[in-house]
Amino acid sequence: MIIDFHTHVFPDNMAKRVVDNMAVATGIMPYLDGTVGALTDSMAKAGIDISILLPVLTKPSQFKTVNNYELSIAHKYDNGTKLVAFGGVHPDSPTLRDDIREIRRMGMKGIKLHPDYQQIDFDDPRNIRAVDYASEEGLITVVHAGLDMAFARHVHCTPPMAVNLLKEISPEKLVLAHMGGLYYFDEVEEMLLDKNVYFDTAYFIGKTNPRQITRIMRGHGIDKILFATDSPWGDQSKNVELFDTFELNDEELKKVFYQNALKLLGVNSADEL
Repeated sequence: MIIDFHTHVFPDNMAKRVVDNMAVATGIMPYLDGTVGALTDSMAKAGIDISILLPVLTKPSQFKTVNNYELSIAHKYDNGTKLVAFGGVHPDSPTLRDDIREIRRMGMKGIKLHPDYQQIDFDDPRNIRAVDYASEEGLITVVHAGLDMAFARHVHCTPPMAVNLLKEISPEKLVLAHMGGLYYFDEVEEMLLDKNVYFDTAYFIGKTNPRQITRIMRGHGIDKILFATDSPWGDQSKNVELFDTFELNDEELKKVFYQNALKLLGVNSADEL
């Protein structure tokens, strides 16, 4: 089994526009067109059973529209793949606590924050509240960490910011995407390896040498590493294949590919999702 803990899709009628605009902003060409069909086809080809959908709200008013769409597509598909939706929240929402409670009532297992697109540093009190509220509700928080090419002038979630947040609160289910901080890997090794956080591997493979990847995984603890691709910006098949280069044994691969994810999601098997 393989669970991809970090993917994105968009409604068919707007996917091309969104993906094209992001390609212009970041200079990164996507591997897929951003539609549900493209993702589930990619999953089947790569041998991925479940993908976690992580929506990003750029303004609070998108809460109902985006999350209702995510829930509408979160189910098992004919090719044997399954999509599981997390909820999008915006830290500037005047009803933030209620929004997060609604995410839980909708049956979602977690929330996604993107400090760059939301233009709020991760250690800002608004993000601290969002993570704390999610933790109170037993929800996972996945946060974009490190560089986003669309906002290269100011990175809104660096390892020091993550450390600052963790000095204020102690969430049990915090995932720092992109192995703790995209292109901040030396600082990740220096500052985050002893912290009670998970790292996902989204858009991380190929951005540093395999030796550092393995060192971070083992230094942080294989039990806290989640396989992820950032599809459509990461190639799911290639990401699965590249794990052969990391000198992980079969038990370690099982943990990264699915066991850690199931434990974090609070289930014993994929059938419970």
